[in-house]
Amino acid sequence: MKPWEATNMNSKDRNIDELLKGAKEALKSQNEEEIFEFEKIKFQIDFMQKVQLLMNDRYKPMSRQELADKLGVSKSMVSQLFSGDKKINIDFIIKIQNIFNKKVILTFEEKRVGNLKTPKPFVKTLNQGSNRRQMSRVSG
Repeated sequence: MKPWEATNMNSKDRNIDELLKGAKEALKSQNEEEIFEFEKIKFQIDFMQKVQLLMNDRYKPMSRQELADKLGVSKSMVSQLFSGDKKINIDFIIKIQNIFNKKVILTFEEKRVGNLKTPKPFVKTLNQGSNRRQMSRVSG
């Protein structure tokens, strides 16, 4: 029995919680490989949370089964993408853009590692009518 099975969290919360626990463990290490793994997990969690927000559209919500059908994969595969068991790739990102009629914009912002600043990629989905103040902050 896994530790989280005894709690009464739903499966989505358990999956994210488990990923974050693993990520926190990776942060404790100074090993570059583990830090890199943490950054990959964090990127996927952030991206999939954005996908979940798109799926939760109040006018046209989408289930994981519906997303799976539109992606041409099984519901199990979609669940594995949300849990982090399967990794997202460029094809998946492009399909998400097309399904939701959104453009994924990849930019760089500064992140701090110790006392050093290093570039950090992040993904942002924008509606067609996004406000200009937000755009100028992201791009400049």
